[in-house]
Amino acid sequence: MSTESLSGAYNPEWSDARNYLSLAALVLLTLDTLSSCKLEYVYVWGARLSWIKAIYMWARYAVLAALVVHYTLVHVFLARGPVSPGRCRAWFLFLASLSTTLQICFDGLLLIRVWALYKQRKIVIALAIPVVLQFVTAYILIGRNALKDEDFNEKCDLRRTPIESAPLGAVVFLTHFALWLTTYMKRNMAQETRNAAVMDYLVVTGNWSFSVLGVIAVGTIAYPFAIRTVNPVIIFVWPSVLISMTVRRSRANRDELEADCIDILSHMVINMRRLKSEPSPIGTDDFVLTTVISMSLE
Repeated sequence: MSTESLSGAYNPEWSDARNYLSLAALVLLTLDTLSSCKLEYVYVWGARLSWIKAIYMWARYAVLAALVVHYTLVHVFLARGPVSPGRCRAWFLFLASLSTTLQICFDGLLLIRVWALYKQRKIVIALAIPVVLQFVTAYILIGRNALKDEDFNEKCDLRRTPIESAPLGAVVFLTHFALWLTTYMKRNMAQETRNAAVMDYLVVTGNWSFSVLGVIAVGTIAYPFAIRTVNPVIIFVWPSVLISMTVRRSRANRDELEADCIDILSHMVINMRRLKSEPSPIGTDDFVLTTVISMSLE
């Protein structure tokens, strides 16, 4: 498809809407990052390098850098239409890679938290299967619907909403519901005051994560079906911003958790070397923590 064939249908207002949405996302994430700079300097930059720290840095700073690149792209290469399908495809794949990688990191750490809470039971591995399948399906959808020139319209949106995205959205929602439920079921695991505070905090962060990811799953599926096209800014940029903001968490009470925890990811990863549980003396299936849970970026 040539750019000339698109010139008659291109509307400059489409570019303006994309620019405003992109600018709003960039400003929101920038303000969120600036608001956490002091705590991040102390508790993230000051921590020794670890894979948890690397994931946090990616979720916060790589996403911010990618949005800066994205905003530059929409002003330089996508500002004047019609835009060539090749540029549309490169832009789409760039945003898809960013969003998918961020989601993989986030879901991986959700699984690690459940893995620790359930003493590394095999049932957790079963939860990992739908998590992996959702990303395999996502990559197949991208490959089938974003690698041909005719897949993109004059606005750089996908011309049609893949019908497979509906069951994919259902799988994503149900998977995160299962991850949330496994954490919520352990809310009474700790009997001591300090451990109870930690478990309460894990439940709260689990509630928040499930809510955010549920909204993303519903919104990124329902909206494309409503407008019958797929807008990359809606399905990739804004979900990435929301997940990156979810990574950051307001300070926890130092007296309760022995740390100023500034991000959801570090809270989700329990130091498994310090997690120890014994059967409840009541004879139930509940467990009583015999050591203090410690959350760390290490």
